[in-house]
Amino acid sequence: MNAAGYATASPPASHTRHLAALDGLRGIAIALVMVYHFWLITWFPTQFSLGPVSFNIDVYAQAGMTGVTLFFFISGFCLFYPYAQTLFDGREPQTVSMFAYRRMLKILPSYYVGIALWIALGFAQFSSHDDAVRQVLTHVFFVHGFWSDTNGSINGVLWSLATEVQFYVLFPAIAWIFMRKPLWTFVAMVVIGNVYRFGVVNLYDSGRLINLLPGTIDVFGAGMLAAWLFRYVSVKRPEFANRKAIATVVAAVGLFALYLSIDTVYNHRSDEHWGERWYLYGVPSIAFSMTILTLGSLFAYRWWQAALANPVLLLLSYLSYNLYLWHQILAFWLTKLDLTAFRPSTGGFDPSLRVLYTWMFVGLAMGVAWLLTTFLEQPLLRLRPLAGFFAPRSSTRAESVPRDVAELAAP
Repeated sequence: MNAAGYATASPPASHTRHLAALDGLRGIAIALVMVYHFWLITWFPTQFSLGPVSFNIDVYAQAGMTGVTLFFFISGFCLFYPYAQTLFDGREPQTVSMFAYRRMLKILPSYYVGIALWIALGFAQFSSHDDAVRQVLTHVFFVHGFWSDTNGSINGVLWSLATEVQFYVLFPAIAWIFMRKPLWTFVAMVVIGNVYRFGVVNLYDSGRLINLLPGTIDVFGAGMLAAWLFRYVSVKRPEFANRKAIATVVAAVGLFALYLSIDTVYNHRSDEHWGERWYLYGVPSIAFSMTILTLGSLFAYRWWQAALANPVLLLLSYLSYNLYLWHQILAFWLTKLDLTAFRPSTGGFDPSLRVLYTWMFVGLAMGVAWLLTTFLEQPLLRLRPLAGFFAPRSSTRAESVPRDVAELAAP
């Protein structure tokens, strides 16, 4: 029995391989975000043909902002997964100091390097010296989302980093409660999220307010619940864990439900303030869909997991953090270069130029993300400098959490 009163058992020997499905989901999340931002900047054609086959990605282009919600769900899963293993697999609990160390090592280097480069290269503009100091300090301490003038400055995508890191600050306490009362804790997070969203949706600057942590807390909670259920079923109900046919059907239903959730957001795009109001119905439906999709995929047939964790999505997942940080700011920068007659604001010219620029955006963003991931992020995650300072000297806890899972958690 562990501290929370759960009987522990040895996990299935092959359970870690299932978590590759999370990489695929993470790849889907960054793809949605990129399609949405590139579409906003270039207004590239959303209907195209490859030979006799026609495609229409307008739904994903206009509702791609839902990708960040997927990121928050995945973060909740990955952050709580080591604690679920403590409950059901008999692993030593992760210390708060090691949790903080892992989060800092994953988030801070690329983030701070990015801020320095965006300022040095002129991507970030300030009205005065005092404004520059205010903008930089609020971003350094991840509190820029609290004020309208700092929320979208330096780099517009950084709002989610503030929400994510603020959740990290509260997470050890939430996890401690969740380990003891998982269902009640999840219900409390759902109530907080929904009450807050309905409370601020009609206020001034609701677009910023609704993205603060209280407005997304239930999405993180859904990810935590999915991690708890995954380990619970794996260890305590192996007869259900082995029903791969049912799990694959559940995963397919979850994927279709996710599409319907995104399509619902898209169908409300003509509503007044739809960008804010979709949170009222979009967040709960996406969180529910992601829970079904994730749990089904983790227990599904291997061919389903391989399809989800395909090479394209795995590459996007590998680059996802730095790709998220850099893709939009590079897209804006490229539109200012006079490489062709392309100007997104004027419109009315050859759509092929928009497609050309979109692929230029993708190539440049992928290249920058690969360099930073390969030569900054991943070496630090492998070397783990100063890990001994954060880990108890008489314990092996520094190595007790699977790195491939724990280090996935980032926006």
